[in-house]
Amino acid sequence: MSVTITDVAKAAGVSKATISRFFNDRGRLNKDTAAHIDKVIKTLHYIPSATARNLAKKQADIVGVLISQVRSAYWNEVYGAIHDYLSQNNQNMEVFSLNCDNAVLYYSKKSISDKIRLLAEQRVAGIILLLRKVGADDVDFIHDLEIPFVVVQSDCKDERVSCVNIDNRAANYGMTRYLLELGHKNIAYISGPVDAVFSHKRFEGYRTAMISEGVYVKSRVLYGDNGTADGYWRTKQILTWNPVPTAILYASDSMAFGGMQAIREAGLKIPEDISIAGFDGYREQIPLMDMLPPITTVIQPMKQIGEKAAEILMYKIRDKEKGKNKKYQFVLPTRFVDNGSCAAPKDL
Repeated sequence: MSVTITDVAKAAGVSKATISRFFNDRGRLNKDTAAHIDKVIKTLHYIPSATARNLAKKQADIVGVLISQVRSAYWNEVYGAIHDYLSQNNQNMEVFSLNCDNAVLYYSKKSISDKIRLLAEQRVAGIILLLRKVGADDVDFIHDLEIPFVVVQSDCKDERVSCVNIDNRAANYGMTRYLLELGHKNIAYISGPVDAVFSHKRFEGYRTAMISEGVYVKSRVLYGDNGTADGYWRTKQILTWNPVPTAILYASDSMAFGGMQAIREAGLKIPEDISIAGFDGYREQIPLMDMLPPITTVIQPMKQIGEKAAEILMYKIRDKEKGKNKKYQFVLPTRFVDNGSCAAPKDL
């Protein structure tokens, strides 16, 4: 049952007018009183309505989308699939997105909860989380608000979490095994953001495969932000090593494209001098990216991931009593594609 302004006033020991003043003209309140009301509001998880219409309806025709990297080609493609699915299947639905991007790799948990609260103030019907990591505190907060939600590309261990994923670990393990079977032993790895669950899973796949052959070396692992510039600069760093690795595995196609540029500037040829491989399948799935150089990669089904996330959320919204406590887990298949950027090392 939703908490009302009357409940907040009673718990705080003040009038409803005082609670209203807290939201509309807080400067007129005593600082101690305002602090006390703020604490009660957070304890009760009270969400003031953004508009009278949404308050009356208890729920707006809006799906909230929290996205961590709006500049990411991957997240944009998933977001676009979500938007298209809702437009085609639910004409009254709109998508309201909030950017959780920061200039650094980390974003604070407080900022995420604040953005969830802002979505809740819009009386959203449901939320889709396109975040690097979804913590237990985030799940607790949304669950207490009784808002249906779905998580994409994050941990699904919590029994309350419905999610859409790929097996990042298995996919990157397979790619690493492919390079090993070509004869490569000195394989550098450029991982994605250190705070992203999918980055950890992909790294685990690489590490496990390398350990199985007794060739894992921690110093051959660098970290980037999944962007082209990071791929370029990390690759330039790798090319100064002695000996230079015979292969570089990138945690994203974007970084691999940047790496290609650095390798060519160094006067090296792909794959004759050095093999490279990526992850995502941008060239195969995103319009105009087919103009980019071909790269051996793992294709993850971006469109299907977004569609499935929207499909699950709509079921949970339409059948809230049945759907809100039911956990839906989907692990969609990936596909390996050999685009000719890998070959056996020259010394074989």
